[in-house]
Amino acid sequence: MERISPATLKEWLNSDNPPAVVDVRDEDYFGGHIRDAINFPSETFSKDLSKLEEILQKHDRVVFYCQLSQVRGPTCAKKYIINSTSTSQKVYVLNGGFNNWAQTYNGELTDGFIPDLYR
Repeated sequence: MERISPATLKEWLNSDNPPAVVDVRDEDYFGGHIRDAINFPSETFSKDLSKLEEILQKHDRVVFYCQLSQVRGPTCAKKYIINSTSTSQKVYVLNGGFNNWAQTYNGELTDGFIPDLYR
């Protein structure tokens, strides 16, 4: 599982074939999220994994993130890889998580962004 930078994700999101983006934050989801990201909280991640796989099946790339992408994001990405039936899908983790994204893009390509939380 490879880590990608916010710049790479931004480039991919602006491409003709954007990846699916999965935000696994729980209560810390408040304050903004990457545009079009699917919020699939880590607290219930394992229980609803088959549902997520169904949602993501049409994507060839999937990017996971949490607040810092140190624990929840990588853990959920690994669970997804282990339980996925797809053999061609590439799974990535956003380096630095939403904090890095918010500081890099300050609301660009972000929905529900509250800048004061990320200064």
